[in-house]
Amino acid sequence: NKLPSIIKKKNDIHKLYHSKLDSIKEKLTHIYLDKRTVPVWWFTSFLTKKKNDLKSYLLKNNIQTREFFRPLNLQKCYGKYKTDGNFNVSQNVYDQGISLPSSFNLSTEQQDYIINIILEYYDRSS
Repeated sequence: NKLPSIIKKKNDIHKLYHSKLDSIKEKLTHIYLDKRTVPVWWFTSFLTKKKNDLKSYLLKNNIQTREFFRPLNLQKCYGKYKTDGNFNVSQNVYDQGISLPSSFNLSTEQQDYIINIILEYYDRSS
């Protein structure tokens, strides 16, 4: 019975991040979404060339982020399998991907704080 309200809240979190951070979309890129899909936003994630610096800045402001999942070709459990090929796409997404706080319990005030710190970071680093 709780699922519809959880999905709505997750979608609201995602929409707020995107609407408020749209002004810096050349620095914080939206994740590609195929128009044929209807996602449930477990996390709201972005790509940025300054991932580690942004992550550190957020942590200094008591904001935790999450890394993207390590690409399969880099996971130890698959190390015994020889993988020939180019994995530039998965490597670039991993290197640039950052997931922002997206808990169902995240309040609008907390999310506004996160958004303001991100905007402050990009204003500072411009």
